Amino acid sequence: MPATSQPDNHTHTDAGGGASLRNPLLFLAVMAVVLLAIISFAALNAIRDSHQRIIGEHLESTARSVVELIRLWEERSRGSARVVVQSTQGQLLLHGMLDDPQADPARHRQLHDRLYPILQPLGYEGYMLLNMERKVVASSNAGYVGRSEWSPLTLETLDRTLRQGTAISRPVPASQALEGPHGLLPEGGLVQSLCVLVTRQQEQRGYFCFRINPQTSFFPLFHAGPIGSSGGAYAIDRSGRIITPAHTREQSNIERFPHFYRYSGTPLHARVPDPVTGQPGELTPMALALQTQAVVNLQTPYTDYRGATVMGSGLWLPELDIGVIVEQEVSDAFA
Repeated sequence: MPATSQPDNHTHTDAGGGASLRNPLLFLAVMAVVLLAIISFAALNAIRDSHQRIIGEHLESTARSVVELIRLWEERSRGSARVVVQSTQGQLLLHGMLDDPQADPARHRQLHDRLYPILQPLGYEGYMLLNMERKVVASSNAGYVGRSEWSPLTLETLDRTLRQGTAISRPVPASQALEGPHGLLPEGGLVQSLCVLVTRQQEQRGYFCFRINPQTSFFPLFHAGPIGSSGGAYAIDRSGRIITPAHTREQSNIERFPHFYRYSGTPLHARVPDPVTGQPGELTPMALALQTQAVVNLQTPYTDYRGATVMGSGLWLPELDIGVIVEQEVSDAFA
């Protein structure tokens, strides 16, 4: 019988064994690459999160520094105003006018001549004395005498003065031209009011309000220090309107003149612009959050009022009823 061919078990086993050795090595190599990619991705995310946290802490620290400067300015301003009102000369002049609201022009001139030399070195550019009915008894601007109708913001400032003894308004446009140490402040020029409650033996007699030029006192507080090449600080009111000069050149919400600022014709709001029309839409995430929270830190990038992607920190100041926001573009922060 012819010899039967037998399978070469030895050779087959060798071939199978080689393949079985090669396949696990390939699998392990693939797994190592995948594991390395996962570790690298996690490491990059950790680095990014750490960087975002550091940037967020820096922005929050800057926002708190701006707020601290504002509060120091407030306290200094309130203190100097109280000194003027409560001084012997101040009491004599103010109560004299409140006792005789129909005083002749000579009495008004006497009040003006004695108060103005005191007010100007303290940074005040005008004054107004009101009785408890909120009618103007005396003013550095003669056109205000006898006035008793006020804007909601002025009424709000007087209400806070009645409760707290002193109050400062946020910047608002003057409703008419005002006389001042640098000449005539035109209608629309931005001013702030610092009001002090006038009392005599616990009796509330009226309000004495100082006029402040925000250009020389309030606005500089928002330029306390650089925040990269794109960052900056600004303030908003409850409607989201930006009430301090924009920190970028492409925006011009407040026009600057030699001795005053005034709002430009088009208000600037902290609202996200429509990507097609550029028209303002919803409040930015920061402005929206400040409507309900006293402190907001957004480390996750969001879109600001210019359409730029930023990170930011914000604090609400109830004493001025404004929000202070510090933002920096993400591209600049991670550069």
